[in-house]
Amino acid sequence: MEIFEHVIYSYLLKGQYLDKDRLKDEFINKGIKKFQAEAIAESLLQNIALFEKRFDKSLNGNLVKTLSDNDGNVRYLFYNSIDKYLNWIKGGFEDINNRLENNIMYLDNLIKQQEIIQLLGIYEIMELLTFKSLGGRGGEIYIYINETKTMEQVIRKPYLYKNTILDKVEKRHKLNVSMLSYLYSNEFSSNEIWNIIEN
Repeated sequence: MEIFEHVIYSYLLKGQYLDKDRLKDEFINKGIKKFQAEAIAESLLQNIALFEKRFDKSLNGNLVKTLSDNDGNVRYLFYNSIDKYLNWIKGGFEDINNRLENNIMYLDNLIKQQEIIQLLGIYEIMELLTFKSLGGRGGEIYIYINETKTMEQVIRKPYLYKNTILDKVEKRHKLNVSMLSYLYSNEFSSNEIWNIIEN
């Protein structure tokens, strides 16, 4: 989160637009893997508009100005009021911890449900926690959160965090690309390709 906050404030001070790819590169430069960096960048930027529309009740103006180019790429220009979004994300963690009873949270307010689920989604993409929404009666949603210890450790010592699942996915992706490149660049017959795959 500190990386995101630093990038937001640096672009705010410069008065420059930020896009998803630049934010992703900032995360990669800080040691976050490419796939995770892209997911985090996209999620955080898209959630600004959702936060502004659903949960920001103030009349202080917009948090961000967006521009879309012909290719559909969106660029963001931040206003000083972006603090509200950053504080919402940081404060949400404490709010969630205060609501937990034995790693379970009960919500009966529809607006609060939407807000908490949006925050949990952000935290899950950042791999600070995992959660499961279990549904419920009468508009209630039961949410099970595990791995709060991991979430607390990452917040205290983010430099020690390592995402092993993402490493495995990246390794498998590279292996698959290598295998397919080998198969299709060596002009094997269809039968030879299937024999290689089966072996």
